[in-house]
Amino acid sequence: MIARFNIGVWFRPALSAVVLSLAGCASTSVQEVTKEETITYKTVDDGTLNVMANNQPYATEQYTIEKGSDGNWTATALVKPAQPEQPTRDVRLELGQNMQPLTYSEETQGASPLKVFISFGADKATVLVKQGSAPEANKEMAGVFDVFLGDGLFHHPALLVRNHVAKNTTTPSEFKLFADKDLKVIVSELEPTTLQLTDKTLGVRHFLVDIAGTVKEHVWVTQDDLRLLKVEIPKAVTATRVEIPETSQLTAVPPPPPAPPMPAAPAEPAKPAAPAKPATSGKK
Repeated sequence: MIARFNIGVWFRPALSAVVLSLAGCASTSVQEVTKEETITYKTVDDGTLNVMANNQPYATEQYTIEKGSDGNWTATALVKPAQPEQPTRDVRLELGQNMQPLTYSEETQGASPLKVFISFGADKATVLVKQGSAPEANKEMAGVFDVFLGDGLFHHPALLVRNHVAKNTTTPSEFKLFADKDLKVIVSELEPTTLQLTDKTLGVRHFLVDIAGTVKEHVWVTQDDLRLLKVEIPKAVTATRVEIPETSQLTAVPPPPPAPPMPAAPAEPAKPAAPAKPATSGKK
């Protein structure tokens, strides 16, 4: 467990204490200030993805997915492009229990550093942008759908897979990230299959994440603890885990047994010897 400092744990009781002290001359009763429980986070998945675009190296994505004791989710990633001139991205996403986005922050390092912080509301988002030496810009946007599933981060669909499995349903799950927008994400589980990772063949669960009917992402995870193994957008991008996750229930599929030797062809029966010709005396 990773304990995180929550400003609400300190601020709200402290504010209540100030209010009580101001009212002390009017009342001598002592009121107990209840403290909120500190939220703790458990890492449910972490690893590194090797991202290939059009069969060419694109980036590595080192990610961590955590679940809080309040039911919310946190996903962080450090993305290092294959091309050294491209900036490194440091990204953090917070989601509610039902996968609704709460906050998103991104910081890029490079020739023109960029900082972005987005706070999501029910129908709009407030965006703070700081680029290079320019002053900070503050604006509202009517939905920032792309930062969740279209920002080039491939561990995000794994969050939707976990939420789908938690529902314990055999029917597809549907998500609407903004209540007033007709943008749907549908998650469905396909038939179990096998996946070649490093030098092993693993038994895996296979999911399809359909984003607004335009992008279809195939997601493969471990059978027991849903650790991400591979994400693929057919004919476009593939993100594959570079190491086998350390999990106690990882199922390795044994290689098929060698084919039995072909039976030898039966020997043909010996032909009977031809009868001997009778001897001749040479007389006519």
